[in-house]
Amino acid sequence: MTFNKKKYDQQYAKDNYDRVLFNVKKGDKEIIVSRAKEKGYSTIADYIKSLVYEDIKSSQATKNINVQNVLQNGDNNNINIG
Repeated sequence: MTFNKKKYDQQYAKDNYDRVLFNVKKGDKEIIVSRAKEKGYSTIADYIKSLVYEDIKSSQATKNINVQNVLQNGDNNNINIG
């Protein structure tokens, strides 16, 4: 039995990646391709992934809380904030 690279690649992708498919209005694909090229991306997928991950990163950054005057008591499981 010979090694089937195509089958291996398909199985690897199935095991390690989720697929996200979506539709855009007719003509919008060309606009997206053009914008991706303007921004230096070689594929639409890279451009869209970058936008999604940047959005996730920026939304998580806004959830950081600055805490001052933290005192820790007792058994290391309780923190008093004052």
